[in-house]
Amino acid sequence: MDEPDESRPPRAWFVALGSPIFVAALQQSSARTLIQRELDEEILTPSDYSKLVEYYDRRPSIMTASILSFVLPVTLIFVAKRAKMLRSPITLLGLVGSSTSPLLYHGVSEFGKSVDLYHALENRDGVITAAANAERRYRHVPDRSESASEFDQPRSDTPSPRQSNKLTATPQSSRWEQIRASHSQSAQSSSWDSIRQRHEAARVNPGAPRSSGEDWSPE
Repeated sequence: MDEPDESRPPRAWFVALGSPIFVAALQQSSARTLIQRELDEEILTPSDYSKLVEYYDRRPSIMTASILSFVLPVTLIFVAKRAKMLRSPITLLGLVGSSTSPLLYHGVSEFGKSVDLYHALENRDGVITAAANAERRYRHVPDRSESASEFDQPRSDTPSPRQSNKLTATPQSSRWEQIRASHSQSAQSSSWDSIRQRHEAARVNPGAPRSSGEDWSPE
């Protein structure tokens, strides 16, 4: 079986090196907490940390290559138009080369520098691990080594605040119905009591005048 070629960096190395979260954690003090655990445990050694910071500080921006890819073709078109060679095949090849060569040079140069940096590191796996952990912490993905999973936590029978609100919503809503029912019962009972009292008074005192609505006798 062929042994892995250690001179060739793995794909995970280029992913870690191009991670904007990992770059921010290395260059910005406010994002340093994303890799603080690896720094404290020396998974990311001080030497590797210094080399990475120096690499990102000295790395040329791709914006420079992009600007050159725009400026060079425009300049070539202006020169070819003045020389009346705008439709010449040489001008066409010059346009293609001037628009692509800055980006190609930037890519090849970056690849070579990243390979050299990979071989200069002390703990290569630690750098890749630190970059992956920084991405996970930034996206709030739980790590089983740092915190227990929610499936490992014991279940509680106590309802959550949202569930308790749902449970208490029904008694609160039916409270008005209970008050309305009690008032209607008291109103009915009070009306019947007043009628009974008037008829009892009429039985005791037959000569007393009756109200307009009392045209029937309880007997």
